[in-house]
Amino acid sequence: MTHELEKDILPVLKTYLGEMNRGVTRHGGDIDKFLGEGIFAYFHDNEEPKMSANAAFDAAVEMRKLSEALEVAGGIWEDFFQDKEGWEDEKHFDTRFGLHWGLVVAGPVGDDNCADSTLIGDNVQFAARLEGMNEAYGTNILISSDFFECLSADRRVLCRRIDRIFVPEREKPVDLYTIDIDPMPVVFIQIFQDSVAAYLAGEWGRAHQLLYKSRDILENQGVEADPATEALIERIETVNSFWRKAVAHLRERVPEAVNQETADALEARLANDTWLPPHDWRGAWRIGND
Repeated sequence: MTHELEKDILPVLKTYLGEMNRGVTRHGGDIDKFLGEGIFAYFHDNEEPKMSANAAFDAAVEMRKLSEALEVAGGIWEDFFQDKEGWEDEKHFDTRFGLHWGLVVAGPVGDDNCADSTLIGDNVQFAARLEGMNEAYGTNILISSDFFECLSADRRVLCRRIDRIFVPEREKPVDLYTIDIDPMPVVFIQIFQDSVAAYLAGEWGRAHQLLYKSRDILENQGVEADPATEALIERIETVNSFWRKAVAHLRERVPEAVNQETADALEARLANDTWLPPHDWRGAWRIGND
């Protein structure tokens, strides 16, 4: 959009960021900086630090609702696109959020001539990583387990665990949650949770079956497909395709007896609609396996 409009995007972007800014400040947050069209914000309560998570949660939900359409831009938006064709689908900011809780370092970064006061540290980097990972899951809000554990019960019930990941900068795996701003059918939630439990346990055949059942539930109730469900189905099927290609490779390209035995054993494991996780599966997806 910026490439197409160049300087004409600035008034729309100013209006959009103004609304996002107010979404943060209304809930007691602070803007650390604007990152182009992005925002780096933090929430801190000296009295009860973990209560900051509730405020950040509420801000993200409100900001997501505000960004679903550019009604906030009013006539400005319409004026820009009244003579442009094919832009109807662009009247919408698909805003993504990464929410994480943890300790950070606060202070000036720079030198004597030019310095900015900011927050730095692994937890800042991880929050940024979460925001970007929304693209892989088709979600708009991703929450870390550290953040989820700080939330009050009434907010936790709006969250849905969708994966567990290993990332290079963290020793232990991290559960990922998304927020269902629009309530999902209860039966879907139950089946989806079962599918994720099976997926994490390495029972990918059962997980695959349950994910398809989850998909069918939404379709039968006239609800749009769930991107997280589709992402996990695609992941399981992609890994399974890799295993089948490995069998073909062992048989066709390196047909020594030992490789034939390995191919036979692997093919037997893939029989009867079996779906295998990666060979190093430890109950979490390793970032970089995509």
